Amino acid sequence: MFWTRAGACLLVLACPSTMRRAGAQDHAIEITYEDALRLARQGLAAQVAEARVEEARAHERTAGRWRRNPDLVAMAGPRRQRDGSQSVDVLVRVVQSFPLGRTGARREALAQTRTAVRGSERDDAMRRRLRETGARFVRALHAAELLRIATAERERAASLLEVARRRHETGDGSGLDLALAEVALVRTDAEHEQSLAELNLRQGALAQILGTGRVRARGSIRDIALDRPRGGHGHERADVRALREAVAEAEADGRLGRAGRAPDLTLGVQYQREEGADVVRGVVGLSLPIFERDQGRVARAHARRERVADELALAEHIASTEIATTAEVADALAAAVDRHDAADATLRRAEALALRSYESGATRLADLLAVRRELAATRRALAVLLRDAALATTDLRGALDDFAPRRSP
Repeated sequence: MFWTRAGACLLVLACPSTMRRAGAQDHAIEITYEDALRLARQGLAAQVAEARVEEARAHERTAGRWRRNPDLVAMAGPRRQRDGSQSVDVLVRVVQSFPLGRTGARREALAQTRTAVRGSERDDAMRRRLRETGARFVRALHAAELLRIATAERERAASLLEVARRRHETGDGSGLDLALAEVALVRTDAEHEQSLAELNLRQGALAQILGTGRVRARGSIRDIALDRPRGGHGHERADVRALREAVAEAEADGRLGRAGRAPDLTLGVQYQREEGADVVRGVVGLSLPIFERDQGRVARAHARRERVADELALAEHIASTEIATTAEVADALAAAVDRHDAADATLRRAEALALRSYESGATRLADLLAVRRELAATRRALAVLLRDAALATTDLRGALDDFAPRRSP
C-alpha cells in the first residue's frame, strides 16, 4: 500500500500539466485518460501479479540444482574372539545416487515454462485491469457531462421562472404558466441532484480501481472515442499466449515424468574393520523401475495438455471474434459521432429560436418547456452516443491488447 500511494504521489509531481488539484473544497485530483492508465500500471494489483512472476523465477533459479543428498551409514560393535579377547568391528558406507533420466534439465525446463505462464497471466491481468480502468474513466467523464447538462437545464429553468414571475406580476402571464415554470425548476433540480450522485458514484469507482484518493476525470470523451488503436502490432494477446505456454508446461511436465522410466545409478565407498582387518570396497547399485515409473504424473500431464490445447483453440476463436465484433461496433459508433459533430450548434440555434418565439408571444410557455425537454433529451442522447463510442474504443484496445501510452500532441 505504501508503494501504491508513493507511485500516485510521484505521478502527480511528474505530470503537473495533466494532473492538478480540482479545488480546495474536495481535494480531488484531476487526471487524464493516460494518467489513469499509468496509475493502473503502478497499483498494488500490478505489484501482486509481478510478485507471482518473481516467485516463479525464484523456483526456476533453483530447479536445476542437485536435489539428492548422499547417504551415510555407520555401524560399530564389539566382537568376542574364540580366545576370549575382544575387538571392535566398524562399518562406514557413503553412497550417492545419480538419476540417469536427465531429470535436472527437465525439471529446469518445466520451471522455465511455468515462469513464462506466470508472466503471460500477469500481462493478461494487466490488460483486463487497463480495460476496466479505461471504461470507468469514460463513465466518469460521461457522468460529468450529464451533470453539466443538468446544471445548464436547471439554470435555464430558474431564469425562465423569473420571467414567468415578472409576467404574472404585470398581468401578462397566467397562473398556469407560473406553476409550469415552478414545476420545471423542481424537475431540473431533481435531475441535477441525480446527476451529481451518479458522478460521485462513477468517480468513486474510478478511485477504487486505481487505489488512490478522490479523483476527477478530465479530458474530451470525443477524443477518446476517436483515438483508434493502431492495430497490426503483431504480438499475440496475453490470454492466448498464456494458454499456449500452458500447453508447453504440460508437455514439459510429461517429459519430466517420463524421465522416471530411467534407472538411478548409485555409487559409493565402504570402509569396514573386521577381526582387526581393514577392508575398503566400492559400491555400485542400479534401481530397477519396474513397478513405479511415474505413470501417474505422465497421465495427468497428458490429460492436462489435451484440455489446455482445447482451451487454447477456443480462446483463439473468442479473441478473433471479439476483435472483429468490437472493431465493427467501434467503427459504426465513430461514424455516428462524426455525423453528429455539428449537432451542438443545431441545438443552440433551435433553443434560441424557441426562446425568441416565447418572448415575442408567439409560443406558449408549455410549448417552450416541451422544446427544452426535447433539446435536453437530445443532448443526453448525444452524450450517451459519445460514451458508447469511447467505451467501444476502449474495448477494442483491450481486445487488441493495445494499451501502449499515447504521446501528447
